[in-house]
Amino acid sequence: MQSSLGHSPYEMLFGRQPRMLLYMLAEQWEDTEEEVKDLLTYTRDLRENLNSVWEEAHTAEAKAVV
Repeated sequence: MQSSLGHSPYEMLFGRQPRMLLYMLAEQWEDTEEEVKDLLTYTRDLRENLNSVWEEAHTAEAKAVV
């Protein structure tokens, strides 16, 4: 996590936390894989997540400057 922005660089770029290999394997073993979304839903959710992360980062950055 980048302390002044409040989010990791990965999350700032991709709009979600990274999925590590061990987590993906555990999902398969436990049969709890993420649901498959259609393209429109995925794109809308991604846009909302990125906008939210960017707004929070701008707010955190403004507070860090002061």
